[in-house]
Amino acid sequence: MGTFTPRFYPHTMAEQVKFDKSLGLEGMYTEVYTFLPHTAPMIWALAKLQWDASLDIDSLLREFYMKMFGSAAETMSHYFDVLERSWNTPRAGRRGWVHRNIVNQALAISPVALDEAMALLDQAAKQAQRGVTRQRIDTIRAALEYAGYAIRAYALSEQLISTSVTGARQAEQAMNQISRLTQLSANREPFWAAAMKRRDLLGENLRGLAGKGYLMTGHVASLERGSGVGAIRVVGWYADHAPEQLPKVTARLTELRTGGAAELVRAWLWTRDTQPSNLAENGDFEDISGAPTSARKGQPAERTPAAWCTWQASPRARFSAEKSLGRYGSIAARISNAGSAAYFQVHKAQPGQRYLCLAHARGMPADQDTGGALAIRFRRPDETWHPRRDLEPRVQMVAQDGWQPLMVVVTVPEGAGRLVLLLSAKGQPKDAAVLFDDVGLYRLPEEW
Repeated sequence: MGTFTPRFYPHTMAEQVKFDKSLGLEGMYTEVYTFLPHTAPMIWALAKLQWDASLDIDSLLREFYMKMFGSAAETMSHYFDVLERSWNTPRAGRRGWVHRNIVNQALAISPVALDEAMALLDQAAKQAQRGVTRQRIDTIRAALEYAGYAIRAYALSEQLISTSVTGARQAEQAMNQISRLTQLSANREPFWAAAMKRRDLLGENLRGLAGKGYLMTGHVASLERGSGVGAIRVVGWYADHAPEQLPKVTARLTELRTGGAAELVRAWLWTRDTQPSNLAENGDFEDISGAPTSARKGQPAERTPAAWCTWQASPRARFSAEKSLGRYGSIAARISNAGSAAYFQVHKAQPGQRYLCLAHARGMPADQDTGGALAIRFRRPDETWHPRRDLEPRVQMVAQDGWQPLMVVVTVPEGAGRLVLLLSAKGQPKDAAVLFDDVGLYRLPEEW
């Protein structure tokens, strides 16, 4: 399913194959975009079961581990058991498909299971007696480390998002968490870049998924957004309660100089301090002279915000401009009942240019996943879509009360000539809605 985090469930797979056989099925077709460093034992066992569904899954797995890992077979068996148990454990926030959903992928296993699995791999590497076995374990370990950056970052980011800053102690705790998250982001970027160039199963898998447009690493902003949310809360608290300390606090945040999470914090601080021109047209949605939406049966046509286009995959979504529902009693743009829908604007851009895109969103009702997101896509000068989906950032909302900031920093890739700013909603429950307000698109300086 195109996930780069562990999604290992051989016993469930074997149960399904045997059930299908019991119904009299004689053949099957399986479309798999798998990540073999995490799933090779399961995929090999699936191939065996397709020829003989009576085979025992545990015997097949033992055979695989012994032939692949020799003296380290028992430890590697424990390693894959950890992946399977954690994947099969229900986890808050993980629902629906993992395909092209980096948040669900980050929730594949828990940080605790990740630590346990890493320790087992280190133990297995010491037990391996052959060079080829150590190479195999090294590839698996690198794949888990690759996945671990997403898993750890999302867990830390969610802690930041869910923590209120109501005093100096909470502000300092948030600062420490921001520092940890930005350091994790700084370590992630070179590791992920090097992994893409590896001449082994990990590198081949990454390049293959990227070539299919299934490697959603461009959406990593959804996993690291807590750095920006935390910075906004910390700066806001000091501005209101201890303004004499604000310069020192902003200096500490500005010194976070490496990694995407740090760049997000610094970009927000730069726009806050310099007040650059907002390139997003009608970002506050106060102009509602846009083209009316098609009228529904028994309902009048809705006015839409000027300068914003709308798109939807099916006709059920409703777009509207809602007076008095904005952040400060102003107008907000609303999407409701959407299977997949978006407001969007297209802006000219040049390769190498960097932008901060900021929007505020609110889900209704607050306790539901209303599917809201801020995303950037790219078009080539001939208006066709840019092929590198993995370079297009996207940040999702979380289910919480009130307005929440969505921010991404983006660098325009080679071959792009247009930047498409999207405010989207996907998979909304009936009568759910998302509101958007105060959208900004800011060109960042070439150097800080």
